[in-house]
Amino acid sequence: MKILAVISSARGNGTGAKLTEAVCKAAEMKGARVEYVNLYDLNFKSCGNCEMPGTEFGFCTKQDDLVPVMKQLIDADAIVWSAPVYLDYISGTAKTFLDRFCIFVEPDFTVNRVPGKKIVIILTSGAPADTYTGIMDSLCETLTGFFKMDVVGRIAAGGFMEAGQEIPVELLNQAGDIGSKLT
Repeated sequence: MKILAVISSARGNGTGAKLTEAVCKAAEMKGARVEYVNLYDLNFKSCGNCEMPGTEFGFCTKQDDLVPVMKQLIDADAIVWSAPVYLDYISGTAKTFLDRFCIFVEPDFTVNRVPGKKIVIILTSGAPADTYTGIMDSLCETLTGFFKMDVVGRIAAGGFMEAGQEIPVELLNQAGDIGSKLT
């Protein structure tokens, strides 16, 4: 199994990254191969509602650092995606990543290349985790309802305002359990 781990936080070694790594390490113990991408290390722009003339069909015309990531996503069997919650929704970087899923949508609104892919969603925030249950539910509905992906794990990690905070054992165990069942 090939897993693409996408970290959307400016803190490259923060809570989201550590939980992503815990999921992926458990999956690696079961034989999975993991490729990590930290979106903050990349240069990319938001979706521009293009028509895609003169480019490889189904890929963004922007020709930025996110295009190869989307190709990795297509090749992956599963995605582990962590995103911080800022001001009542996922960060702009994470939202731009999600917006770029438009390459999977045909003109008749059928979806290609991602239906059936497994995905784990990890949301982190300084606020308590139950504050953004609706955000998690909305993301899961978009990914399962519209994109027909298989959400196989959800982790909500709240109360992580300070860099370097220790992650509770129960969250790390939850991440490990999800990872070991991912393959």
